[in-house]
Amino acid sequence: MAVKMLLHRAAWTLQQIPLLFLFLLLHLPHCQSGDEDQQTSAPSSAANIRDKAFFTTQENTLARTLQARDSTTVLSLNDATFQDSLVTKSEKSEHAEQTTIPHIKTVIQSTELDDLTILSAHDPKGTRNSKTGVIMKAPYQIRSNKPVLTKSRIKEPASDDQPGNLIPVSPQKLLPAKAEISRADLPQATQPLDEGFNLFFKTNPAEMLDVPITFSKPFPTWVNGTLVRNGLGKFENGPRKFLHAFDGFAKIASWRFTGDGTALFSTKFIRSNFYKDSIRSKTIAPYLLFQSVTPPFSIYEKAQCLMNGIDNMNINVYAFKHPKNKKIEYAVLSDFWILYKISLPKLSTKHRVVPRMKQAQHYIAGVGGLGFLNLLSSAHPLPEPGTDNHLTFLSSVAVMPWADHTMKLIRMKSLKRRRVIAQWPVAKLPYMHSFSVTATKAILLASPFFVNVYCMATKVEPFSCLDWHPEEPTTLYVVDLKSGDLTTITMETVFTMHHVNAYDVSDTQIVMDISTYPNPDFVSHLQLHVLMDPVARNSFDAHAKLKRITIDLTKREAHLAAVDPRPVPGIVSLLDMPAINEAYRSRHYCFVYGLVLKVDNVTLSNIAIVKKDLCHSDGAGGGLGDRMWIQPGIYPVEPWFVANPRAAAEDDGLLFIPVLNGVQKTSTLIVLDARTMTLTNSANLPTIIPYSLHGRFFHGV
Repeated sequence: MAVKMLLHRAAWTLQQIPLLFLFLLLHLPHCQSGDEDQQTSAPSSAANIRDKAFFTTQENTLARTLQARDSTTVLSLNDATFQDSLVTKSEKSEHAEQTTIPHIKTVIQSTELDDLTILSAHDPKGTRNSKTGVIMKAPYQIRSNKPVLTKSRIKEPASDDQPGNLIPVSPQKLLPAKAEISRADLPQATQPLDEGFNLFFKTNPAEMLDVPITFSKPFPTWVNGTLVRNGLGKFENGPRKFLHAFDGFAKIASWRFTGDGTALFSTKFIRSNFYKDSIRSKTIAPYLLFQSVTPPFSIYEKAQCLMNGIDNMNINVYAFKHPKNKKIEYAVLSDFWILYKISLPKLSTKHRVVPRMKQAQHYIAGVGGLGFLNLLSSAHPLPEPGTDNHLTFLSSVAVMPWADHTMKLIRMKSLKRRRVIAQWPVAKLPYMHSFSVTATKAILLASPFFVNVYCMATKVEPFSCLDWHPEEPTTLYVVDLKSGDLTTITMETVFTMHHVNAYDVSDTQIVMDISTYPNPDFVSHLQLHVLMDPVARNSFDAHAKLKRITIDLTKREAHLAAVDPRPVPGIVSLLDMPAINEAYRSRHYCFVYGLVLKVDNVTLSNIAIVKKDLCHSDGAGGGLGDRMWIQPGIYPVEPWFVANPRAAAEDDGLLFIPVLNGVQKTSTLIVLDARTMTLTNSANLPTIIPYSLHGRFFHGV
């Protein structure tokens, strides 16, 4: 066995020699900044995107009227008493009195006391508003048919120490009925809308274990387990800084609910090799990153990056059950094959895991050289229905130009054990972040966003080496979970990061829902210098669109359609970071929750938590159960649904959402009723949580 292992490792090492030679041969002095003189006909890449002007705010800006009928709940978005208009610049100048474009209907819940407030106000002349700190590029008008707020509905601001009241709400004056509201008439936000947002991307070195936190109300005893979230915690080390948010050092946070109505909070950095080497060297160690660092790595350090590969597991966290002893093992992961095993509830980092597969064409011994290109995988494994297994994919790049790349669907039988269900060659290897699974099939959606091997060998920067080819179609790879049979279908070009859910309609028909973008440009705007600049981050289009793909395997056809077909879809249909009741994973479902950024179409930090009803139409493109929760100065991240164990309905449960309170400069865990989207509970945390990407609730832990 030892001899066989040595032979495998020797073979793998020999494979790296031409790769490193390719790196040394092709690496040019200007590689760090990119080759700006390449032919203009080449496809756009992430490197080119960052040099383009930011998306400008659409000329059609959101005009909002909040007409309050009942301030005791978050009302339905399709309630007839709530109206919004989207008024274009030309309409205001030519026939503003006659023409409006129907938009969504919404209500904003501001605090646990169910106050209502208007989200924001801007100077119609396009100048900076001294109170909100926000520049609006186009004028707008607001029409009102009913009073927005009455003094009787406004409660006095709560004291800062009142539990559960995240931001005191200032009284708003009554707006006259049937009047065009000017900026002077609008209620003003008490704090700049962007205040404190940058704390999401500021290093917090604090670590702690089992710190008691106090909720504003007693917690349901059926909530028994641990919520764990993975994300970013540190954005520089010594003289070097990261350039892209995706590269922040991994840091996890947890909330342990003991079943007696209390909770314990913990947070720690992941002690990866990358993290430990960086701390030891007092700089950012040379490992492969999504983008690079400043000051940049030297040529020698870039070669080290290739040898060290990817090691920063800052995206997600999962639990895997061993098939024999049924022991649960926990791991943090990213879009690559390797994982780091962690322990709960202590959040300690155990060791690195590089799973091996006997059925793989190439022995997987490590991640050095360009070998990391054989380890492209998903940060979102999915449970295989009816089993304790999970599913993922593995993409392998062929470095030699005459060889095909390979894609594989993988069955994860435990943290370390893997089996190939199906594999197939592809001419170009796509980048994929997630995928979908039904009761019988797995569906991989391959957008024309391809890995550029030449670029990888020269720039050593994956961010710059993903090429977008909008002229090429999107390809669906549908794999039968039992037989491994593959069906390939092409469809119109679309890009997605996050799949919502999928289910079988019949043996040959599938429904799959995804959050879509017209292209991957938004990824470039997640660079730290953009996110830390209010003007820059407010200048790009941050909206996804929820769309449904219907797949016919017999006809080999797939049709893409917006869930909300209106020219101006409702806000809830612009969600990303989706969450569902996991009991409805891979089967017919009705509700999806998520985040909508830039709700007012002006300010990125105007973030709503939304609920989309996919089953009960209001006849106009919306859903009868559509809901949203939003509060100025409160910046939420991805929600997670925890079902009531005695639930009789799909949406009977709680949404757990960590939020950043930009006004108070604190982090808070809020809890929403998943049926009504009303705030039911909250607890302030002892430290700020920088931006977290994904997480899960582990029952009974």
